[in-house]
Amino acid sequence: MKVRAFIEVEGYPKIVMRYLGGLKMLVEFETITEKEQVLTEDERIWKPQFKELYQWDPKENFTERIASILIFGVPQHAWCEEVFLTITKSWGKVIILDECPTENINMAYGRVGILTSYLGFISESSSIVVDKVKYGIIVMEDILESNKLSPVIASNDLITSPTRNMWEQFYDPIKEEDEDEEGISNSDVEGCNWSPKSAPSKLR
Repeated sequence: MKVRAFIEVEGYPKIVMRYLGGLKMLVEFETITEKEQVLTEDERIWKPQFKELYQWDPKENFTERIASILIFGVPQHAWCEEVFLTITKSWGKVIILDECPTENINMAYGRVGILTSYLGFISESSSIVVDKVKYGIIVMEDILESNKLSPVIASNDLITSPTRNMWEQFYDPIKEEDEDEEGISNSDVEGCNWSPKSAPSKLR
């Protein structure tokens, strides 16, 4: 979602963009004619920046948000991106693997950015099984960091935003691998009923 590039197209109608949560933006036009032109004729301009544009629906409920999740307790010998993906995907769709590289000097916790519709504060104690050994873990949301992950910050404050590079690289959700790594698998991770089963999914 490269909002700045979208707004600065020469000769394009003047628009105002407002952040709605998650990966969604509200695009406001000065006239209905300009709106219809963009939706029907100018797809080649907005398509590189957005997955889709559609008419505003006042009945739509915007509960999707971006959450920065801290994971404490992952053993060093199991420290890999696949483990953090497995732990956090029950809360939502993983879009940023921030502090989980194996060469990280800080192995006290890993940080993952997710797209979620969970309405409450994410905070749980659970366990994972690695090579038949159970380890206790803590999954906790970082509210302050979650607010920094807003696409508005990344797109409208390109110079100072700490998330600039993240959003240029990871605006598409990370594709999760179906195959399990040796030593840990989806079936090994306990407590996977964290995320509400009725959470809605939305297109962006």
